[in-house]
Amino acid sequence: MAAGLVALLALAPGARPARADAPGDEPACADSIHDPIGIGVRDAGLDLGRGACGRDEVRIRLGGRAAIDTPAFYGALGGGLSIDARFTRAAWEWGVGADVLDVTFAQNAVIKATMSRLGPIHVHLARTGAVPGRVGQRLRGRWALALAGWLPYSEDDLDLAGGGGQLGATLSVVPQRRLTLHVRTHALGWITGSLAGRTRAAAVAAGADLVVNTWSWLDLGAGVDAQAGWRGGFDHLLVRFAGHWRVFGPFRGELGGALRLIGDERTDLVIIAGVRRDL
Repeated sequence: MAAGLVALLALAPGARPARADAPGDEPACADSIHDPIGIGVRDAGLDLGRGACGRDEVRIRLGGRAAIDTPAFYGALGGGLSIDARFTRAAWEWGVGADVLDVTFAQNAVIKATMSRLGPIHVHLARTGAVPGRVGQRLRGRWALALAGWLPYSEDDLDLAGGGGQLGATLSVVPQRRLTLHVRTHALGWITGSLAGRTRAAAVAAGADLVVNTWSWLDLGAGVDAQAGWRGGFDHLLVRFAGHWRVFGPFRGELGGALRLIGDERTDLVIIAGVRRDL
């Protein structure tokens, strides 16, 4: 239902150009193509980062992932479709979305299996503001505090139900003309339940993205994320690269990928492609 409502919003008329989310028009928020492209490895986008600017937009995204563990004779390929929307009112932002479909194919030395999942639904609330004082005047940026929740609703082939949350802080600044730097830290947790019992996981993470405005319509970004605790130790050091461009009017495109360099995380590669529409 949530996905259907978001889709209707995406088709609704009356789009307007991207804008800053509060009076002041800080350069970090001057155009939505300056926002970072979040790419993560956790289910349902639990570890996705964000910028500090509130936005009114709808996003539809396709994603794919791969895990290859040759010594353990294990491999997995997966992909999915998600849709979400976010809206602003003064210095507040709220949003809703859902994983429409997620499919995973896994194989080891003994068996191979294909699993599909619908859901979960996710919601978030964020508070944004201008960086105060002389530092804020020099860096011309914004900050954001965000709380996101993944509702314990899901349908999959294993009859699992999962839910979780993320609490994070983000700073977006403009150190030089045509450069936007996004720095963030967040904590996340997840619970999965079935007839066999429950499993829990939690982690802390920090990351940064540097976005370069190459042309008025195109931004290119590179970023890094470090995460620990999900698998009991150091999970991963993840690097990513992405492009974010204005197609025409209120429509934007996004394309990116992320690669795990080190850590206990099994996912090695993630790729995404999506379309966004400013509202």
